[in-house]
Amino acid sequence: MKRRLSMLLIVFMLITSVQATSYGASITSDMPVPEFSGAGLDRTTANIIPGYLKGYELLVNSYFNDLEGSTYLEDVTRMSALGVVKKQGDMYFRPEEAITGYEALQLLVRLAGREAVVQQRVLDNSAGMSVQAVTGLFNEEYLAEANTLNILTNDEERNLTSPVSREVFGAWIARTIGLTPTYGDQSNIFGFNDWGEVTPLYRSIIESLMTTQIMSAGNDGNFRPKGTVSRGEAASILAEASKQVYGNLGITEYYGLVTAVDGTNVIENGENISQKTIYVQNVDGTLTGLRMTDNKTTSQKRNMVVYKNAVSDARALAIGDEIEYLVRNGEVIYANAVTTDALIEKLTNVDETKKDTITYFGTIHDIITTQRWIGGQNVETTRVRVMNFDGEIFDITVDTDLYTGIKNDVVVFKDKAIGGIAGLEIGDQIQYVVSGTKNVIYINAQAFDSYKVSGTVRYVITDTVTGEKRLTIFGYDDIIREFPVADWTSVTINSRYGTLEDLISGQDVKLLINKGYIVDVDSETFTDNPAYIPEEGKIRMGEVFQLFNDGVLVKLNSGEMYQYKIDDDVAVIKGGNTINFRALKEGDKVKLYFDTIYTDKVSRVEVEGIERLVKHVYKGQLAEVNEATGMITLNRAMYLKNDSWTVLDDYTKEIKMDAAMEIFAGNTAVPVNKLLRNYKNNTVYVVVEDHYGVEQGTKLAIKTNGELVTSDSIKRLDKPISSFEMNNKMNVAMTEGTIILKDGKLVGQQTLGVKDKVVVVAEYASGINQANVIKIVTARDDIFSNVYVGNIEYTGPNYFSLKNYAGVTNNMFDDVEDEVSDRFYTTTDTIITDVTNYQNPKTLTPNQLFNGSYGASENEDKNSKGLDDKRYYAFVVENEDDEVIQMNIRFKGLIDGQNIDDNVTKDSQIAGEINEVTESFIFTRGIVEEVDDYWNRIKMTDSNDWTGDLGEWTVNTVDTYFEYEEVYTIFIKNDHEATYKDVKPGNQLYIMRIKEQAYVVFIEED
Repeated sequence: MKRRLSMLLIVFMLITSVQATSYGASITSDMPVPEFSGAGLDRTTANIIPGYLKGYELLVNSYFNDLEGSTYLEDVTRMSALGVVKKQGDMYFRPEEAITGYEALQLLVRLAGREAVVQQRVLDNSAGMSVQAVTGLFNEEYLAEANTLNILTNDEERNLTSPVSREVFGAWIARTIGLTPTYGDQSNIFGFNDWGEVTPLYRSIIESLMTTQIMSAGNDGNFRPKGTVSRGEAASILAEASKQVYGNLGITEYYGLVTAVDGTNVIENGENISQKTIYVQNVDGTLTGLRMTDNKTTSQKRNMVVYKNAVSDARALAIGDEIEYLVRNGEVIYANAVTTDALIEKLTNVDETKKDTITYFGTIHDIITTQRWIGGQNVETTRVRVMNFDGEIFDITVDTDLYTGIKNDVVVFKDKAIGGIAGLEIGDQIQYVVSGTKNVIYINAQAFDSYKVSGTVRYVITDTVTGEKRLTIFGYDDIIREFPVADWTSVTINSRYGTLEDLISGQDVKLLINKGYIVDVDSETFTDNPAYIPEEGKIRMGEVFQLFNDGVLVKLNSGEMYQYKIDDDVAVIKGGNTINFRALKEGDKVKLYFDTIYTDKVSRVEVEGIERLVKHVYKGQLAEVNEATGMITLNRAMYLKNDSWTVLDDYTKEIKMDAAMEIFAGNTAVPVNKLLRNYKNNTVYVVVEDHYGVEQGTKLAIKTNGELVTSDSIKRLDKPISSFEMNNKMNVAMTEGTIILKDGKLVGQQTLGVKDKVVVVAEYASGINQANVIKIVTARDDIFSNVYVGNIEYTGPNYFSLKNYAGVTNNMFDDVEDEVSDRFYTTTDTIITDVTNYQNPKTLTPNQLFNGSYGASENEDKNSKGLDDKRYYAFVVENEDDEVIQMNIRFKGLIDGQNIDDNVTKDSQIAGEINEVTESFIFTRGIVEEVDDYWNRIKMTDSNDWTGDLGEWTVNTVDTYFEYEEVYTIFIKNDHEATYKDVKPGNQLYIMRIKEQAYVVFIEED
């Protein structure tokens, strides 16, 4: 890209005269937002520019027989149109021939605009000379004029009839266009393999030529300073250099889109003139008519040279062509039908002096058409609602007078064709240019030119002159990269908003690059000691995919698989504790440290804790996908609880999308920009992780057929074809989109094993049961998953609801659900005990719970301190059928001595109080050795405590004792209510306790 990109930092920002509001919620058609209107295509206002008076002669001068298929054709054509390259008496250019010193000086004198002076001097002194003598006189005069212009030095006047060297030719060009030598940073020239061959006198000027990209090295990295310059190469270099002196030559450069072509015949002063006008919508919002004429009476032709994959004239241009055109002395002399990308570059990098023109990027979310009366006219308004990259919402409106048909339409380029706003569709990604009058002058509908890069931060720097920030990363492909950062770039760290200054060396980042600039940074870190990272080291982040005896296979955050060997002496840290790497599990998020950037030897491993466990799998109808805010919205939302779906209290559920969220329909990956367009209202399944305290979707599977939910153990497993058979004889196929969960983590198919108990959510597709969700239930480790705590919100005849509730995942309490409540069902066998009065506990039937004052609204007390509505708090244990086995309830507090409702003043504070309790619980398992009925004390041997940070049972070095209370402690055995009397030596117990006080005990036969 040869022009400055500083405007790119502005184009995504709002012009200050337009005030708009960013909406995080879903977009509705009746939402009032700022709007832009169509600029219209009124050709009566176009600025008419005639073709070159001697257009035919110019065209003849620009055509050569030997340039067809040449890489230099476009550049030679341009320089011929400018009058720099001219024919030498035949129709051949001979692009491969080396250019001599005299030929080079001719081109440069013409480039300097001094051709007429030389021609006049030759005309004055050439009378009676032979052709050979005239040629010599021309050479002398070109040389004389070059000396006058200080193009060459006395030492460079030697051997001008021989080929000129590259370094000398470069010096002559630089002097011609007034390019200043660079004496400071000469990194470009010293980057040549053969820089030592460059004459020291020319090094500074060649550095400037390289910086401005007028000259470059070859593909082999050599500049070849003493090498020759071919005629074609000279034309190419001059074409780039000429842009530096357009102003001196009286040339103005324009860019635009051909929107109409009109042809007509007119009579002027009795002369018959054929007239053709090419209308161009310019990138600055103006409309120009390029008028070509053919005077049939005088044979005079106004035309221009056109390059459109070949040399032609104005007849080659058509509607939809994106053109660069040059105007000199009020006449258009040259037009180049450029590629789409070239025009988009000009749109994006519009001249900095045009402060009232700005480019936006967004996605179309709605198109609305309405009719209304305005000033006695029936007007139809088409309203295109756009969500920009930065979250701003605008309407682009086009009005059509239904009586006259006049329409202030917008130029729309889509699918390589020109059209109006009627060609746009919901979901289109568009780039649109707005003038200071708030008129849209151009829309380009195409997928944004962006890509993602993953790596780790090395450093962030700020240019002291321009203020531009640049981020350097070490990529997962072991390449160091540096990118400029757009001013409006969004930075998130662990799902929270941050700044570039918050990034630390070694931090894992995913960068979204658009047109060379960073526009989004998504980062995470669970590093306790960032300074550990060696200065020349690197970090790799990913998740454990498979375990081996001497290492692990890791799926890196970039998506690549890589196997690492881990020596026995390598420190593996989890939750601040050192563990053996064999304690790792599939799905564990890990950070691998390396002492140097070019080694694959792991020097340290850190294992992520519970902050990235799967919180829920949600199901619902896909209602909205907002790429700008990164949110998806589900209607009729529910979540998977054990082996069934539980409906949320709220009809809709908004989920933040992880930057790397995987989206699949079976084995087909679905781009996020096609998700809403192709699958709106489809049922989808979304895995949501508790991403550092923020719910974040990490994988989405799309359902296209009916659903069934079943659970059983795996009988037969066929990994090569990704399928298995369950004991219930159901065959299940897995796809790339199948969501597989184990131990609260999203894992791969390789973690499945024969005899694993699984819950399968599948659909019947193509003759097979295709799994969308598989939940692996680890034996015994999930025994507490049916334990819940919370406050009773309301009661029914056979149910009650808990709000501020929490369940147990992977032997640890989840965070309290404070926004939704969950319904629990009772039976006639359910044991309910009100333990508010320790001395006088009450045993209730479900009917008594319903008819008693146990709902929150039934205990209003505005005269007391704390909350007006007092609550009952509950421990609840369910069976596998989601029926309550036993529950203990207590007024105002979850445990004895706690008085939540009198101590807090807002409902929102309850969750924090309950969280403090649940964080105190310890989960223990062991074998009963002794039962002491007198002291209500049980001794266990071979006991283990669950260590959440390590994700494993940790062996206790001494025997464990715990106390039970006949009132407080819930005993469960074989999914039924039990008592302490059911505890026998040799039983395996699973205990949920605070210190030595047991609250829930599960009894298992040894």
